[in-house]
Amino acid sequence: MFKKVLLPISAISALIAISIITTAQTAPKPIARFTATTDSQPVRIEVFAWSTEADRDEFAKAWTSPPKPAAVVEAEAPAGNRGGGGRGNRGGGGGPGNRGGRGGGGDEAPAPASAPAAPITPAASLGSSLNKAASVGMLWTSETVGYSIRYAYRMAPPDGSERIILATDRRLGAWNNAWKTVAGSTDIDYPFSVIELRLTATGTGEGKVSLTSPIKVDSVAKSIALENYPDAPIVLKAVKRQTVK
Repeated sequence: MFKKVLLPISAISALIAISIITTAQTAPKPIARFTATTDSQPVRIEVFAWSTEADRDEFAKAWTSPPKPAAVVEAEAPAGNRGGGGRGNRGGGGGPGNRGGRGGGGDEAPAPASAPAAPITPAASLGSSLNKAASVGMLWTSETVGYSIRYAYRMAPPDGSERIILATDRRLGAWNNAWKTVAGSTDIDYPFSVIELRLTATGTGEGKVSLTSPIKVDSVAKSIALENYPDAPIVLKAVKRQTVK
């Protein structure tokens, strides 16, 4: 018979403390933290690393130059590189003697033309790139699951203000109906979300998102951004940079 071994409360407390410390040591520490509110919930944004200019250029290219579908690449390839090879591969043996008699198989009928391949949209291309990228932050709301930030690009003009562009791999509101479209605006159905924060030198400001604003590559920032920020409705209110300890 095996005897039950009961650990004293002090030992159990020590094990729990070790577990908490180990988790805290392995979890990434934010280098920047922002809080905000929407009309229905609080928002907390934590950035673990800022995206580089190379990251910026990669995502901008994904939006402006989506890759071609595989069928289009195949069709544009030189004739000798399509599938099995050149003319000698059309039939079983290749030469005229293998074409068959008049009463037999004869030349094979040409294959029916297939429908043209649908082009890959900028949104699909950018979404694919975001899904492949490493997480550089998290966005937390009242929803039970947070949103992984795959792009966090920061611009700091000399006047002390900040312009921060974030992109999540999922559309805000993917988990529930907490994110509501601003009244009077058009709902844009991207499979991800781009968020733009603009803060003053005091560390306070506002935020707008691609739920209600189209995306473009900003010529000044050279980054994916909201197409017309000044006219877009404010979604994130009372944005504030928090001290990170």
